[in-house]
Formats: sequence, C-alpha cells, structure tokens
Amino acid sequence: MRTLILLVVCGVLGTARMAHADEGKLRFDPVSLLVGKDVTKVELEPKYDSDGDNFNGWLLGGKVKIPATKVEGSAQAALLEFNDAWALGPVIGKQFSGGDPEENSWKFLLQGECELGLRTFKYFPGAGEEDEKSTRLSFAPAATALFWKGSQTREFAFQARIRYAREWKEAKAVGIVTPGSEADGTPALVKEEKIVDQPSVTPALTGLMYGYTRSGSSNVAFGLALKYTTTGTKELHALSKGPEVFRPEFWVYYLPSDVKPANLRLGVGAYADLYTRGEAEEDVETYGLLLQVKWGTPVFAY
Repeated sequence: MRTLILLVVCGVLGTARMAHADEGKLRFDPVSLLVGKDVTKVELEPKYDSDGDNFNGWLLGGKVKIPATKVEGSAQAALLEFNDAWALGPVIGKQFSGGDPEENSWKFLLQGECELGLRTFKYFPGAGEEDEKSTRLSFAPAATALFWKGSQTREFAFQARIRYAREWKEAKAVGIVTPGSEADGTPALVKEEKIVDQPSVTPALTGLMYGYTRSGSSNVAFGLALKYTTTGTKELHALSKGPEVFRPEFWVYYLPSDVKPANLRLGVGAYADLYTRGEAEEDVETYGLLLQVKWGTPVFAY
C-alpha cells in the first residue's frame, strides 16, 4: 500500500513535469542518511519544482522516511524526528532568491509538511497464547523557514523549524515466567518474551534553531543546532507533565565540492540531552555522536 502511494505521488509529479517541461523539474532531493548509536534513518523528498534550478518556484511533493532501527524514549524520538515505521506525507514549499550569484546572493525557503504512518501492532493480552492486533495512525505536521546567503568569501544559513508529533510506539516485551515446582525442585524459568500491553502514544512538540557557516572555498563547514522538546501524557493530546529536553548539537561538515551552495555534505555531530523536566527513560542514551550524509538542494539545511 505504501509503495502504491509513493508510485502515485511520483506519477502525479511526473505528469506535472511534462506539463511544464520548459520551466519545472522533478527532483528527488534532498536525500539524507543519519546514523547514531541507536538510530539509523533515511529520508527522501521526491517533489516537483515549478522553477527548475532557479530557486524561485513552488515545491509540491512528498516525504518518505525509512527507519532501520528503533529509538527508545518518546522525547529522544521527537528530537531525532524519528518514526519506528515507514512514514509518508505531503510537502509544499515556496522558494525565493535574489542577488548576484557571482558576488552576493541569497535564498529563502518556507515549507510545510505532514508525515503519516499507518502501523499494525500485535500483542498478547494477559500474557496469553491468543494475540490481538491494533492498527494506529501516527502523524507529525511541521513548518520550516530557511535562509541562506553566500558570496565568494563566506556563506551562512539560518533555519527555524517546529514539529508536533503523535507517534504510536510498541510496548516493551516482558519475560513470561514458567512457575517452578517445590516438589521436584524445578526452578521458575523465563520461557519467552512477549508484548502484553497495547501500543501507546505520547504527544511531543519540538522546536529547532540551526546555524551553518562556511568560509571562502573551504571544504569544511560548521553547524550548531539547538533543539527543545516538550512531551505530554500518554494517550492525550495536551503537552504537559512529560519530560522536557534541551539538546545542543555541534556539527563539523566536509563538502567535497567548493561550489556554493554545495550539493553533497558529510557531517559528524556531538550532542548532549539536558532534562529540564523529568528524567531519561530506561535504556536511553543522553549523549553521543551522529553521522550524516546529505545530498541535494538545499544541502545547507539541518
């Protein structure tokens, strides 16, 4: 079903491209790979750009998120904009640009999107042998504003983003104990692990402020991201009583090309999670490193 939806989206975009062959362009970027100790995800944004490569048109398309791992903790998942399962959704944006590309130019992007993910969960109520299934819809609308300015001597970018997420998560598996026998001295044993609880959802609101800078024709660039996430109570929509986390991220990038803006970026970032309310959930890392490969336009985005 998800593959069919993606093919339909690409088909619509392809039709739009043929209708505006003299102006528009079908693009499949940016493409991003993010890898950390407990997270691996791929993001794709196939979309139609009404103004080709001039950065002055409308963007219409979709986003695809492909997770390869699970992230424990609702706050950490929100900070990483991570989904435990595939997510698809529409993207719409407007681009603006001006100035002399050889001397001093600027670009500005406003973009809105909404990720949607439909997932069926299986669990065993009361640790019994009969399983039950529950299908839930996760969603996460987001809005982004991005500004870039560059010249022969320096380029910099600033980005602001806000995202609200209701992501359904699978309950943790627990060990099912087989009772022992005092008569023959048989000890109690953990026979297997089962998921006995229904899936749950915790609302989360995440704000991002991000800065990026690169000097001259250097192949090295630097970025600083400041994130703040507030979460709510399970099963409710309101944002209250859950953990609140502030996360700074310090990034160093290698840009193989000296073209401005670059179209390929390799990055390594260090982060630390500082809890302003509540505490980290069990098995959650609160510091570490992230690796990123990002290709496409605008590569200077977070």
